[in-house]
Amino acid sequence: MSKTNKKASNQNKTRKSNRKKNEKYNADNEIIIGVTTKPKEDEIQKRQKKKQQQKRQTIHQAGKKTSKKTGKQTNQYRQKTNSKTSKILKETEIKRVNFRKTLIGMVVLLMFVIGGGIYLTTTPMFNIANIEVEGNEKLSNETCISLTKIELDNTNLFAITKNNIIKNLKENAYVENATITRKLPNTLHISITERKVSYQAEYNKEYVYLDEQGHVLEIGGKKKNVIQLRGLESTSEPLVVGKRVNNEDLKKLDTVLKIVNYCNYNLIKNTITEIDVSNTKNYTVCFSKDGQTAYLGDGSNLSERILNLKTILEKEKGNRGEIFVDGDMSKINGYFRPSGKEEK
Repeated sequence: MSKTNKKASNQNKTRKSNRKKNEKYNADNEIIIGVTTKPKEDEIQKRQKKKQQQKRQTIHQAGKKTSKKTGKQTNQYRQKTNSKTSKILKETEIKRVNFRKTLIGMVVLLMFVIGGGIYLTTTPMFNIANIEVEGNEKLSNETCISLTKIELDNTNLFAITKNNIIKNLKENAYVENATITRKLPNTLHISITERKVSYQAEYNKEYVYLDEQGHVLEIGGKKKNVIQLRGLESTSEPLVVGKRVNNEDLKKLDTVLKIVNYCNYNLIKNTITEIDVSNTKNYTVCFSKDGQTAYLGDGSNLSERILNLKTILEKEKGNRGEIFVDGDMSKINGYFRPSGKEEK
C-alpha cells in the first residue's frame, strides 16, 4: 500500500472519531442490557390522551352550563305554556257553561211555545164565531163563507191554514186571489179579489163568459151587457169553468185587450158591441150606436189606427157604414163608406 493511501485512511478515521465526540448523548437512542426505557412514541400518545381528556372535561363543563341555561329556559317555557293552557281550559269551561245555559233556555222556551200552541189551538175561547168578507161583488158573503169549508164555533182560529182556505176559495172561477187575517179572539177576515166578466161568446146555444185573461168564469143562457167575441176556436171545443181558452185564442185576446184599451183611452169603448177575431189579418170592431163597422187590419200600429178611427167616427156621426183603417197608415189615414155603396 502506498503512503498516500495510508494517509487518506488515517484522515478518515480521525474525522469519524471527531464526529462521534461532537454528537450529544441521547439515552433514548441507547440500548442497555437489563434496563427498559420507554420509547418517545408512548410519551406522545400519553400527551395526546391528556389533551383529549382536558378537552372532554371542558366540553362537559360547558355542557353543564348550557344545560343549566336551557333548563331555566325550559322551565320558563313550561310555566308560560301551563298558564296558557290553564287560561284555555278556563275559557272552554266558561263556554261549556254558557252553552249549557243557552241550551236549557232554548229547551224551556221551546216547551213554552209548544205548550202555548197547544193551549191556543185547543181552547174554545179562540173558536171562529164570525167570518168577515170584503171585496166581493159577484159572489155573496154566504157563498164565500161556504167556500172556506170552516165550521163556525167548532174551528179554532189558530188551527186553520191560510193557504188551504185560499185554495178552497179559488175553487170558484170568479175568485182570483184572497188574503186571510185573524182577528182575536174569534173572527176571521177575508179580502176577495174577483175576476170580472169582460167578454162573452156564443157556446152551444148559450153564452160563455170570459175575463180579460181568457178564464172561463161561467156558462149561462143570458146575454150580458159586455163585448161579444166572434171567431174563437175554443167555442167549438168542450170548455171547463175555471180553465182558460186555448193558446190560439189567448193570442187573439191579447190583441183584443189592446184594441179595447186604446178605444177606452180615446173614449169610444162604450159603443163597442162586437169584435170579430176570426180573421187575424183584419180584426173587425162593431159600434152599435150608429151601426158602424171598423176594419183595423192585423193589429199593428193600433194607437194610430184607432186615433184615425175616432176622427172618422166623429165626422160621420149618425151615418151607417164601414170605416177602413186597415191600410198603410203612411199613405192614407182611413176612409168611410156609407152602407149600400160598393168599394171602388
